[in-house]
Amino acid sequence: MSGGVARVMTTRWDDVPVVKADSAGATEFPESGWGALLCWIAGPEDVVRVARVAGEVGVTRVEMVDGDSSVTWERPTTVEERDAIEDSVDEYLVQAALPPRPRGYRWFARPGAPDVATWSRALQNAVDSGGRPSDPRQVRELGERVGVELREE
Repeated sequence: MSGGVARVMTTRWDDVPVVKADSAGATEFPESGWGALLCWIAGPEDVVRVARVAGEVGVTRVEMVDGDSSVTWERPTTVEERDAIEDSVDEYLVQAALPPRPRGYRWFARPGAPDVATWSRALQNAVDSGGRPSDPRQVRELGERVGVELREE
């Protein structure tokens, strides 16, 4: 945590430090609009990013359900799927009145900072008690208050 400093990321995504994968931390933010919003709320004091290795696109978990049985397997995410994920994240951020994230990175809670589950739980509690807004801009506003509260603890 950043020593009680009541601040959210109001600067730029580029202010988030780029680190090597082995020093990134244990908890990665989800690759979703929600995960990107959590990164923004946590801010550059509590977030680091790792450049994706050239050609690294991730893993997609596939589950086929047939009645009471299911089969699950993993396969490499395609470049098209990676682009669709990034497009979806950017779309959510723009709806929340935030700039798109730089592409080509994985985003982590900084070691020693609140972990991703803590940020997510705090934002979900704020959303639940705030009338469950669906507008990403309203969710962002709740999240900014969450960021201040988590830093004051």
